[in-house]
This record gives sequence, structure tokens and C-alpha cells, in this order.
Amino acid sequence: MKQLLFRPLHENITQIDWLWARDVMKKVFPQDVLDDFKRRREGAKIFSRIIQPRSLDASPPNPALDKKKHRERRFAPKQFTYHASIMLFGDKISFISSRRENFGVLIESKEFTDACRVLFEGFWQLTEKS
Repeated sequence: MKQLLFRPLHENITQIDWLWARDVMKKVFPQDVLDDFKRRREGAKIFSRIIQPRSLDASPPNPALDKKKHRERRFAPKQFTYHASIMLFGDKISFISSRRENFGVLIESKEFTDACRVLFEGFWQLTEKS
């Protein structure tokens, strides 16, 4: 699972699009692993668009801080819940499940990734900016 999380850092990409189950992923990965990933992604200046469920401890998006951290975060509408994460980067898509199911999948396919990007873009339009 850690290899799936870090995989985009070994690709020649400029952007990652995430459907990020934030609270679930905090149980899958130790905080130091998540912090290391963020630090490396920011250092590589890989921009991220992140859709996450709203949680009580999630800070509201801060455009100035988000720009510094090379990201844009939005919240999924309340009626949408999910317990796994999806990461789109280059011609690849990875799926990371909850700790309960404990598995991950990487698919390399331009056609499949393009189709999933269409779904991501549609969902992005439904998200809440704050």
C-alpha cells in the first residue's frame, strides 16, 4: 500500500487528482508516512487536486497555504461517502482500500485513466470549495 501511495513520486508527472478518504487513510498509513509523502510531493512541485469527505478536524481550504503546498482541496457533498481512495496520475490509476479490506491496485491504461478522469472532473464540479 505504501508503494502505491509513493508511486506518483517516481513518475514524470505534474499533477495528481485524488478522491481521498482522508480519515480512512489516516488509519491505513502512519502519520509520519503521510507527512513524508506530502513533503516529497511538495518538494517535487507536483500539484494535487483533492476531493475529500468533510470531517470535523479538517481545516477549511486556505488558498494561500494551498498554493504554497501545490494543491487545491475541496469537500465532497455530504451525501457522498467513500472508504477507499483513488489516485489518478499520468496514465495510471491506483486504488487504496481501507484497513479492513487491506488491498491496493495499480492500473496502467491511458483509456481507463482518461475515463476515470472524466468521472473525477464531473465530481469536482459538484464539490464544495469551503
